Amino acid sequence: MSEEQRREYKRFIQNAWAQAVNHKKGINDIPKNSFTILLDSNGYTHTTNVERIKHIYDRHGNFVAEKQQGQIAITEKDFMSIPDIVQTPSFEIRKIKHFSTYSVLYGKHTEEGHTYIYIEHISKKKRRYLSVTFFKKRKKTFVKDVIKILENNAIYDISEIEIIDQSGGDGHPSSDSEQNATNAAATSANPNSSIPLTGGGVS
Repeated sequence: MSEEQRREYKRFIQNAWAQAVNHKKGINDIPKNSFTILLDSNGYTHTTNVERIKHIYDRHGNFVAEKQQGQIAITEKDFMSIPDIVQTPSFEIRKIKHFSTYSVLYGKHTEEGHTYIYIEHISKKKRRYLSVTFFKKRKKTFVKDVIKILENNAIYDISEIEIIDQSGGDGHPSSDSEQNATNAAATSANPNSSIPLTGGGVS
């Protein structure tokens, strides 16, 4: 992302965040202005929009509620970290399936010892990754922690997942077979190959 693109993205986030904060929760008439954050080497865009930012504000912007969940409320400033989270995550879990929709989850450790979790749905038809949700764990979170959460949630199918783990800590796969699978995923030329991707999904 160039400096000019970063400035444009910052202006978009500032405007979208203001709309989210000033909009009554639960009303569905919020505009869906979108912004392309990044374009990857396969021609897929990483995109967010005002509606998704409002969703993130409603679900993860309350300081008291997030503290009770062991999390830190997302602020407008946190959105500026998304390009870095997508490009250089500490770990990445691909092919998380919810009904007919595939998602990718990125985890990024911060210098303060927190962990950003950012999730995108994938649409092959639109060649797009679209923001789903974004939150911040108070402590360092690793792949095994996320897998445990997904395993305990019946709406997710993780039988096809691919893991790329560069966390350098407790998140590394423990067995040789798991490590080989991770290395294969990490060196794949096209992360979307052989995935029957569709758009849509839950918020």
